[in-house]
Amino acid sequence: MSRYQVTVRIAAEAVRALRDSGANLCCAFGFQCDESKVEYNIIAWAEDPTPVNTISWTNGYLIAACKRGHTDHSLATPNTVALPITPGDKFTLNPDWTTTVSARDDTSPSNPSNIITFENDTPSASAMVFSRIRGARASPIYLLSMGPHGMITGQYGMRPTGNMMLFFMAREEGTEFDAGKVGNGFVVRGAEDRGCSVGFVGGKWRVIKGVDGAESRQGGHEVEDWTLEV
Repeated sequence: MSRYQVTVRIAAEAVRALRDSGANLCCAFGFQCDESKVEYNIIAWAEDPTPVNTISWTNGYLIAACKRGHTDHSLATPNTVALPITPGDKFTLNPDWTTTVSARDDTSPSNPSNIITFENDTPSASAMVFSRIRGARASPIYLLSMGPHGMITGQYGMRPTGNMMLFFMAREEGTEFDAGKVGNGFVVRGAEDRGCSVGFVGGKWRVIKGVDGAESRQGGHEVEDWTLEV
């Protein structure tokens, strides 16, 4: 299990404006699924913005089942106990709503090592993925569903993209959100690059040099030699 970190630096005038408006700095983690087409749908972390914000997480996952699908502004809560899972493993929801996790079959070429498989043996259910953010207890980070509906009986694969979405949103109790309605979002591609650092100034997001002095050139971003005074 590895630990990753992204530092978000926000200009002082932006911090004041955001706090006065009651907005949180939020992040979401990306997953891909052919059937869902939605990469981000759960607020994994949210706090009052400060000049320097550090978001750390591990690539260790847990997974549980949920009776319903995704609903904007709802609180993400599971209906089964979350079980540890690794990409390549399969999570099975049985007809009686018991669950199992089976390890990847290395002899099967049809079972990629970067895919978490959800086998749903009920008429309708969703899969909820968890991770540990900033060393705290596991929090929901993604819900595999067909919008407000659960997945029908079948087998589905979801892949962590390694991307993180940063955005500001009004404080609320719900953790599920619609990324299409976020007007200030910024996707950090390859967020697991060492020393990744992002700045927000003048109403714009920018990737800047990493906290260790190394430039983060991966992930499709144009890296700027850019100083943010906070």
